[in-house]
Amino acid sequence: MTAPTFAIGVFARAPIAGQGKTRLLPAIGAAGTERLQAHLIERALSAACSISHAQVTLFVAGDPQHPFIASCARRFGIATRAQIEGDLGARMHAAFVELLAKLPRALIVGVDNLTLTGEVLRQADAALPTADVVVQPADDGGYTLIGLAQPRAALFESIPWGTPEVMRLTRARIAREHLRLAELPTTWDLDTPADLERALRAGLLSDSVYR
Repeated sequence: MTAPTFAIGVFARAPIAGQGKTRLLPAIGAAGTERLQAHLIERALSAACSISHAQVTLFVAGDPQHPFIASCARRFGIATRAQIEGDLGARMHAAFVELLAKLPRALIVGVDNLTLTGEVLRQADAALPTADVVVQPADDGGYTLIGLAQPRAALFESIPWGTPEVMRLTRARIAREHLRLAELPTTWDLDTPADLERALRAGLLSDSVYR
């Protein structure tokens, strides 16, 4: 077994009908959002676990003992953790503190990025020896991946998560803290019916996943 050299934290909401992907409810219904969320989690874990020298942890919003989450833990051989209470910034910072206590570098990704691959994760990890922060921006103004070699609480405080200002303010915070930034090519998240159509057109998703 290859010893891990860096950590990957995958952030996801447990797949429960109607409780995630709410902007997609009119398009695919509650049961569809549950099936889609499960598919996205599996897809992200497959990318992360394709790297033999990465230690992967699934950080769950909701019940970490949810049957699907427990099944993923068994099938992928990963640890699961409940996300702490608080906003997204507090939850990511706490995850970085945990991951970086064990390994020298860590990445956190969501599951909504259909372009996430093992190669993207390798590129992000490779940037960290010469950068303090690596980020993959999203074209909605947020980001889909962030990596650190040590916890940086200032990057996660007082950020208006879920708005188009996230990446701009994160860059400003990185500059204020005099940190070196590496950016991966901008990508996009699956959040809205328009994103769903984009994914289907690009062949990144089949409608059989959620029907």
